[in-house]
Amino acid sequence: MLLSARQLGDAVVLDVSGPLTMGGGARKLREAIQHWLDAGLRRFVINLKGCDYVDSAGMGELATAVIRIHNAAGQLRLLGLTGRVQELLRIAKLEPVFAVYKDETEALESMR
Repeated sequence: MLLSARQLGDAVVLDVSGPLTMGGGARKLREAIQHWLDAGLRRFVINLKGCDYVDSAGMGELATAVIRIHNAAGQLRLLGLTGRVQELLRIAKLEPVFAVYKDETEALESMR
């Protein structure tokens, strides 16, 4: 998995490419979120347009991210879920936990 971060004002967009799995991707995401929380940012968009698969470790990391960001008085939005990833969220009964957007601008504006 490749992960890149873009700071847009007081928000961070984390672009995920490749599978979000136990093999390192979940850890990279956790470390990136912690880095930006430590830097004082509290608004996050995780862009999953380039993510074709999420395993149980990746799902767990997304769920943990919601909790960590919420506990830091922050907000998290998911962006660009593929059909497969959206189906995995539904099966795991995690759909209600996440605010999901198709458009980056809308995701960012929803946190204002």
